[in-house]
Amino acid sequence: MKRSVQNPKDLPNAVCANAVQPNRWQDALPRPMYGLLPEVQVPGNDWYEIYQVLPGVYALYEPGHFQEVISFLILGETAALLWDTGMGIAPIRPLVAALTTLPLTVVNSHCHFDHVGGNWEFPEVYAYPDPMAIARAMSGYPESMLNPMLGPESLAKPLPEVFDPLHYSIRPWHMTPLAPNHCFDLGGRQLTVLHTPGHTDDSIMLWDQERQILFTGDTVYPAALYAHYGSDEFGFSSLNVYSATMNKLTALAPSLKVLCCSHNLPVVSPDILPRIRDGFSAIQSGSAQGSMDPEGLVRFDFEGFAIIASKK
Repeated sequence: MKRSVQNPKDLPNAVCANAVQPNRWQDALPRPMYGLLPEVQVPGNDWYEIYQVLPGVYALYEPGHFQEVISFLILGETAALLWDTGMGIAPIRPLVAALTTLPLTVVNSHCHFDHVGGNWEFPEVYAYPDPMAIARAMSGYPESMLNPMLGPESLAKPLPEVFDPLHYSIRPWHMTPLAPNHCFDLGGRQLTVLHTPGHTDDSIMLWDQERQILFTGDTVYPAALYAHYGSDEFGFSSLNVYSATMNKLTALAPSLKVLCCSHNLPVVSPDILPRIRDGFSAIQSGSAQGSMDPEGLVRFDFEGFAIIASKK
């Protein structure tokens, strides 16, 4: 019988090794880790895969799209929290309702399209009040930005029948601002907000100190980390700010058992934190060797992850 993972260090090395997304990303599917996790079936769901990854923690995984984004439903004794709302290709609220009847709070790790697609389904969504995030909540994401994300090379399975790919957009939503160090009390489980800028200015994490779990959003995961953004559409990344964030997170690593990451793999060992910190330091010092990609960005490959930076 499959069981939820207590510590990713207990998993076979082959499961966690080299999760950097290959050019033919579909070839990595299905990722072996998911074969070790208990899957939860919800009637009518044909887009998400749902796994119990830790006690009281469900991963809502979208492997049909190249983002392989993961939203998390976190349960306490008296309340629940939804960490991100996915791409909006299929409604996420019915899945949450099938998994829990507890009062629900919704929180965004940051405002990129693949994490806010279902925000409009909920009356309010908490997020860090960066000006770009506030503006994005007011406007949503238009078809012109999202339709290019749905080409055949971006998909690993058919889109839901009720989804209209020609008119894919994300509606505006009501954003409720939160402050760093805000604590969500779910009853027997407290989640503290950590502001972790670098990937975007509004990036945050949630820290379950008692259980030694860190929900990392897009700041940390075992694939290509994006530190190159510089546009009104996706915000502005900062290599130096990202590096400073990783220094702080690495100091937290000894008090962590597991990272819950928002892409590719839902549970990852905290051992990756000092490696990512060292990767950023190597780029800053000029000792890392990068390669130019077709878009004119520089990719730096390391063990189990990569960092994408601008050439400036």
